Amino acid sequence: MLSGIMFPIELLPKTFETIGKLFPATWGYKLLAENAFKFESLLPLLLIFILATVMCSILLRRIDK
Repeated sequence: MLSGIMFPIELLPKTFETIGKLFPATWGYKLLAENAFKFESLLPLLLIFILATVMCSILLRRIDK
């Protein structure tokens, strides 16, 4: 709901709009809704993916100890 898929993100309060930008669905929806591919729209998804990979590797190392 915070990604703008169900209703426009502009209808949300600014706080929820900012929080919604942390979810990959927001950026994925923007990629799907655009008429042309823009690499700068892919950057937030790439950043979220890298952060998730780093967090998973840190947590897996903690389990192995």
